[in-house]
Parts: sequence; C-alpha cells; structure tokens
Amino acid sequence: NANGRHHTMITFPHLDLLAGSYWVHVYLLCDQGLHIYDKARMVAELVVTQDSLEQGIVRLPHEWAPVSPDIFNLAG
Repeated sequence: NANGRHHTMITFPHLDLLAGSYWVHVYLLCDQGLHIYDKARMVAELVVTQDSLEQGIVRLPHEWAPVSPDIFNLAG
C-alpha cells in the first residue's frame, strides 16, 4: 500500500518438524534470492508437540528394506 506494507501467506502442507520450539525469521530478498533488503528476526514461535518418541529436528519420509551383506563389501 502507500505505506509500503504488504501482506502475504505461505503454507507448508507437510512441515514434518519433531517436538521442540522453533523461531521464525523473515527475510525480504530480491527476486533472484541474492540480495537481502530487510529482515525481521523472531517474528513468531512454533511450538511442536508429538505423540511418538522419535527424536531429532525433522521427520524424513523413509522405508526400510532388507539387502544382501555383499552390498557393503568395499574391498573391490
């Protein structure tokens, strides 16, 4: 607007963060993402809870599969 304000919203449909507190920082960049015009630190706090005992920062999609032990033979 005339005061230089703009509102926008971003949606992350699958932000697989594990339990913890996370701060949101906002950066205004050029259209190529090279130059920082402005920044606002700690504009929001995300508090994530979970039912599982999984530890870490994010939950990455994964699958387990059996493999032959020969796949790890690096001797050549």
